Amino acid sequence: MVANDSPPLPEDTTLTPLVLEANAVKRCHVQVPDLPRPVAAIAYRKQFYSYVKSFPENEAAEKAARRLLAKGDSVILIPSPKGMALWAWEPDAEPVRKKAI
Repeated sequence: MVANDSPPLPEDTTLTPLVLEANAVKRCHVQVPDLPRPVAAIAYRKQFYSYVKSFPENEAAEKAARRLLAKGDSVILIPSPKGMALWAWEPDAEPVRKKAI
């Protein structure tokens, strides 16, 4: 059983990454505990995914995503003008808010 705060796991055993259109997510920045500075991220279903890498070819992006899935990470792929962007779930990420001046 998957906990309510966890992203959905792939249902098939081939480790197929979730591919979403850019309009299905919200872009933001998050602070991850083990990183010194905020990183680019997306929000999807109240979960944060940090930017990993962009790939010019879909096949390379899917291969990298499957490697992360095999390690137990949850990932999302999003088509971009330059190919495909890979994002990894950050369970401890906190959204970065702009400070008032």
